[in-house]
Amino acid sequence: MSDNPRGTFTPVHGVLPNPSEPDWDEPTDLGAGENESLPIDPLPEQGALTSADQLISALQTIKEILEQKIDSLNKRGAELFKESNYAEAQKKAEQGKTLAHFKSKAEDLHKDWLFVSKDIFLDNEVKDYESQNGTRKRKAPQKLIVHFENDDRIFENSAAETFSRAIAKIGISRVEGLGIKRLNHPLVSLSPPDKYQSNFVDGHYIVTHFSTEDKRRLLLEIGERLGVSIQADLVD
Repeated sequence: MSDNPRGTFTPVHGVLPNPSEPDWDEPTDLGAGENESLPIDPLPEQGALTSADQLISALQTIKEILEQKIDSLNKRGAELFKESNYAEAQKKAEQGKTLAHFKSKAEDLHKDWLFVSKDIFLDNEVKDYESQNGTRKRKAPQKLIVHFENDDRIFENSAAETFSRAIAKIGISRVEGLGIKRLNHPLVSLSPPDKYQSNFVDGHYIVTHFSTEDKRRLLLEIGERLGVSIQADLVD
């Protein structure tokens, strides 16, 4: 083992926490803003978006399985390193690196599908559902898509998740340093707000309990103040 220098085992890929609570993309009756709106009724289990949702669910499952395996490899690699089994620890690290690369491809595919499927599946299946049931579905919450100057794109299932991941990409500590507050609570902090929706990213809580349009405007403001070129748009 003399060819392997001692040091610290560092996982090749960190798995971000996945908040279990629903995203509130529009203000509710908790004083989030002047333009309050009622919650959106969910579609029936066998409703208009079944086909698209099945594919989204499958892609999400793939990502979750990969995250679990990467986490397992990271933990096992750390154990092997402590046991001074550096060759096997390095092997686990390389395996984790390979899976992390594959996971990034799955994430890109997931984002691309979200962007493409809304036109291919959403319109036609909603119309079919409405004609079969004689009902009209309420307009779903708008989503948020963020483009960075290096052509990176963030487009998640909800505006809250997109907003949080965009903050993380800009830099949690940089945004925290701006001292921005929402609902009398720091936008980024180590402690969660008592009453309002937030996402947990990179060890920090990001308040998301305000409208999608406010998220868009705030991201543009943050980008301007920190000199980060971004484009944020709303998607129906």
